[in-house]
Amino acid sequence: PDNESYRASQTVINNYGNLNEEDVVLFLLSGGASSLLSETSETLNAEEITALNKTLVNSGVKIDEINVVRRHLSTLKGGQLSKLIYPASVHSLIISDVPGNELQDIGSGPTAADPTTFDDALEVLHNRSLLTKIPASVLKYLLDGQNGLIGDTIKKNSYYLSKTFNTIIGNNDIAVEAAALSAYNAGFTTIQKGEAISGDA
Repeated sequence: PDNESYRASQTVINNYGNLNEEDVVLFLLSGGASSLLSETSETLNAEEITALNKTLVNSGVKIDEINVVRRHLSTLKGGQLSKLIYPASVHSLIISDVPGNELQDIGSGPTAADPTTFDDALEVLHNRSLLTKIPASVLKYLLDGQNGLIGDTIKKNSYYLSKTFNTIIGNNDIAVEAAALSAYNAGFTTIQKGEAISGDA
């Protein structure tokens, strides 16, 4: 995330926080949105979030674990964009870059229910020995969330998601199939590996 990321998020918050039940939002989401749509709470600043992201990415943390932490430092990720837009309806058309296409991990799931909690975010940092390597204000924020002083992300069956419709219109499997077909039509022998490759981000 950079200054443009925070400016973009503020624009979204300013423009879509006062909709009514007759409004309809068409939201186009793709991988990379976690950094492109990045915002902070009043108690955190952009430099701290940027520093945290660099620490996570450079510490061998898996992308799904990174997203658990990101969602719990955000007011838009983890279904919270749907909360902002409610009572308007939102239709998300999603291009997934995530193995398994879990909605909460694509762009950190701004319109998807989040099955994880502040406990999970702290566990990621603990397991990776990062609790002492992140900004003190970030750790305090997560601990405050764990202690119920900050609201958690949006969970399954929340009424904030009752008017949210998520549709994956493209993903890695579709891209691989298209690439293989194109190569085959060009005369190449193609072999598709079924398993996804994951590891150090």
